[in-house]
Amino acid sequence: MGKVQMHVISAMLMAVLAAGSDLDKSNDSNAVKARLEAMERQLLAVNSTLYERTRHHNRMARADVSFEVVCSRSPFTLHGNEVYKFDTVTLNSGGGYHAATGIFEAPVSGTYLFWASILPYPKKGVSVFLYKEGRIICLTVSHESPASLSYIVRLRRREKVWFQHRGQTTIWGNRHSSYGGTLIHQL
Repeated sequence: MGKVQMHVISAMLMAVLAAGSDLDKSNDSNAVKARLEAMERQLLAVNSTLYERTRHHNRMARADVSFEVVCSRSPFTLHGNEVYKFDTVTLNSGGGYHAATGIFEAPVSGTYLFWASILPYPKKGVSVFLYKEGRIICLTVSHESPASLSYIVRLRRREKVWFQHRGQTTIWGNRHSSYGGTLIHQL
């Protein structure tokens, strides 16, 4: 029970006690009943207001939005300008990631963190381009070691983000390559 609700209840109880002392003085039970009914209506109104504020606060609570996808198959070949679509979705809270397309669609507006770690097959290079609505916003390229990328971006609801490769290459799977994203701050 909140502090405001406790203060309201205390004030109403004091009023009831005061009404009881009036009963002793005037012995007018109808007046006391009327005062008690008025206080009961007030208490119901306060409870209703507190309930609505709590519901509004819960609706405004931060959405749980995050996803992670890993590559289980190894070796895994990517063809020219292919969107990264790995085979194992380990997390998709909020339902924003679409496994069939490899595209994340923001379910809520906010600031998001995206990351990728892609390990190229021996003697191969790998590139990771992060796209937002068809425009490159971040990229990394690597040979022999993992291509790692992390990027923070603001998205409006329904804006799309995806990771894409340029050219053709082969990467390690067996959970050595993964990518994902998470909501940091909801707007």
